[in-house]
Amino acid sequence: MKESEERFRTLFENSTMGIFVHRNYKLLTANPAAAEMYGYDSVEEFLTVKSTQDLTVPEHHSYDNAKRMRGKQTVAVNEHLGIKKDGSNFWVRKRTFVIDWGGEPATCTLREDISQAKEAENAIRESEAKFRTLFEQSTMGIFVHRNY
Repeated sequence: MKESEERFRTLFENSTMGIFVHRNYKLLTANPAAAEMYGYDSVEEFLTVKSTQDLTVPEHHSYDNAKRMRGKQTVAVNEHLGIKKDGSNFWVRKRTFVIDWGGEPATCTLREDISQAKEAENAIRESEAKFRTLFEQSTMGIFVHRNY
């Protein structure tokens, strides 16, 4: 048992993915990656967050947690705008599920900062839109071919 706990602790502490556990939106534990992702200097400081809902912009709040805690099937993976300690926003992908924590159900959430991927998607969309506009509004004939 002790060996299993040590393996879990090593994985938890060294994961690059933010992991935290909460009950009724009150943080119970978190790993260093979660604290860092949200701009906190330590796990201890991160655990002082009053509610996990304070980590998400209000328009992106999910109220599936109560259903999940009652055993209802809910969407387990989503993307939303997170809020860092300094108030700045960033894109987060999260996976959430219920675990037993001290003999009672709690919510475990795995979070990943996907801001760079979202920025790349937006840049591609903007580039495609510019190309489409140029193509559709061109007064010259445009011919696209493959060079064999």
